[in-house]
Amino acid sequence: MARTATRMTLNDLLPAGTGTFLRARLAETTGAILAFGAVWLAVALATFDAADPSFNVATWLEASNLAGRAGAAAADLLFVALGWAAVVPVVVSAAWAWRLTTARSLTRPRLRIALVPLALAGVAAALGALPGLLDGPIGDR
Repeated sequence: MARTATRMTLNDLLPAGTGTFLRARLAETTGAILAFGAVWLAVALATFDAADPSFNVATWLEASNLAGRAGAAAADLLFVALGWAAVVPVVVSAAWAWRLTTARSLTRPRLRIALVPLALAGVAAALGALPGLLDGPIGDR
């Protein structure tokens, strides 16, 4: 008599529903990380100071940004590149975090991620076209 070898998978070892449970916890963890990132970036943008050390400001002074040197550099980079549209990543991250942590699915995540740069460019262009916002948060550099 010939015996056939059966291959044991992880699903055979774990109770039913474990995969669904783990996917839900992964989504919640991802949402919590996004929420933390949104809050950190919001603090960095809100406490931005053009005199803080960053990629284009060399100084021996400590960063006055509440998010530290990394927050000062991130805020400077976003404000220089996007102007007031720098708040878009905060809003997008917070919205995605809310959906993921409240057990709502994030439909078409690849498409959403791919459209974020387009949304950034669109908001930056729209805000740049408004009169009176040309100075922006970094002043006249």
